[in-house]
Amino acid sequence: MSVVAEPYRNSLLWATVERETAAARALIAGSPAHTVHWAGESEAFRTRSAVGRGLALHLLAQTASVDWAIETTDRGKPIARGSVERYISISHTGSLVAAAVSAIGPIGIDVERQDRVRDFVGLAVAAFSPAEAAAVAAQGAAAFYRIWTVREAISKATGDGLPVVVDRQDRVPNEVAGGKWIVSRGNWLLAHDVIEEGVNMALAIQSPSHEAATMAQGKSVADLRVPI
Repeated sequence: MSVVAEPYRNSLLWATVERETAAARALIAGSPAHTVHWAGESEAFRTRSAVGRGLALHLLAQTASVDWAIETTDRGKPIARGSVERYISISHTGSLVAAAVSAIGPIGIDVERQDRVRDFVGLAVAAFSPAEAAAVAAQGAAAFYRIWTVREAISKATGDGLPVVVDRQDRVPNEVAGGKWIVSRGNWLLAHDVIEEGVNMALAIQSPSHEAATMAQGKSVADLRVPI
């Protein structure tokens, strides 16, 4: 992780893991048991959630050597508890689980596998700003998933959920692409990348400091990925 200068070294990390793998099982085994469950949870949901918590704890341990715990708000947002402040986010798509950790500001991560048979233009008109919908009409699935994942990441960082994703406000600049960070209005750091064939990933960090923005701009999100 030598690409990140102090004092922000290891203060922004993300990773992914496939749910049914030895690495995922090791993450579950190495994390504390979680006793809070939601009504109607399936076993697959519990396994996926356990992998996400284990992955987030693994990343947290690399940002600070303290005792970490993960709690969940009433709205389902995961919160990191420790003697120093860190922000976390967890996402999943199919069997893929992702997590991100930030010491810079509230963070959201979203991963989505593409489904090319959806009505992307109709969905974009209903959920995105006119400019974003026009980009989807011109560019198709690639634009839809870029914009959708960034909007999802923003909603996870704020904790406001789906209403932010579909509020039709202009949130995603055209420049968000290729795994490079940009600074957007409202003091957002945003990035999007295709991390494997058919899988989109976005990160959003709220209210970064000037130093954090300077660190991130021009960097690739791939530089901050932790191999699992």
